[in-house]
Amino acid sequence: MKNSILFSFLFIALLSFTFASDWEIDQIMRFQFAYVPDGNNPVLGENVESMKSLGLSNDYAPDIDNIPLSGIKGLGFTLPDRENNDQYKLYLKLFDFPSSWDAAKASSLVLEKFFLDKLSHGTKIAQFASHGKNLAIKFGVIDKASQSFSERNPYPSLLLEKSNPEFAKKFFQNVPFFSLYVTPGQEKSFDNDNEKAAYSASGVVAMHKQILAIYQKELEEFEGQEPEKYYYFRKAGKVCCSKPDKPSFVIKIQKNPFVFSNWKDLPMPSNPKKHFLSGLLLIYRSEIKGLSTLASETVFEVGSLIRLP
Repeated sequence: MKNSILFSFLFIALLSFTFASDWEIDQIMRFQFAYVPDGNNPVLGENVESMKSLGLSNDYAPDIDNIPLSGIKGLGFTLPDRENNDQYKLYLKLFDFPSSWDAAKASSLVLEKFFLDKLSHGTKIAQFASHGKNLAIKFGVIDKASQSFSERNPYPSLLLEKSNPEFAKKFFQNVPFFSLYVTPGQEKSFDNDNEKAAYSASGVVAMHKQILAIYQKELEEFEGQEPEKYYYFRKAGKVCCSKPDKPSFVIKIQKNPFVFSNWKDLPMPSNPKKHFLSGLLLIYRSEIKGLSTLASETVFEVGSLIRLP
């Protein structure tokens, strides 16, 4: 992996004991849409809504301020470049999903594109994500790593148009990644926090196994550019007139999800002193024909947290 993998300071450990065999949705974390506007979708008109933040930090401050732009781009996230990416960060702040938008339509589009509706808990995910109260917009801003947000220099407000289909279409084309968090399907008690953290990631590992099986059943597997790191899949072409159809998309998925032994270095904005990122699975989808209502390249994150008492 590239030296910058996962923000250049993470390292990976695989669990050495039995994983949970199933997973559940971590409903507290919501289903998150990361919106990083490209500047070509201005908010116009009078029917505009200023979204309310989730209140995880001061209104003027980002919720997440520790993501180097070079690090996240090194993981394959499609984000704009700056003159020197090492000197920039991706800042994120979580906001409510607009009540005027169709949450079920927005979420089903994503779940179907990544085949998550076919999971054993696919119906449960769809039902959960069909309610706007269970969704969040992770509003992203790329700025200097030295940037200091304050009451005099606040984090930008999130303004959205309520009933403009063209604005909503461009919005989703500026969502480079989505985040869903899961927990192990079975609860266990541990005396050691490191073992507890490792086990908390087993829901991610269980979901990885299930998703991989779906891709192997529904799609055509092929060898991509980094076969040692990823499995690659594409839509199987139908043969007509001796000519196979060209695939319209490619999906790649990590061969092994991240399970972090240095979870104490990965605080989460929900409670930075007690909540930490323990596991992460990355799934990538690239649109070949460019006809999707999603961005041309998107990443679906499946994450897990350890919550200390």
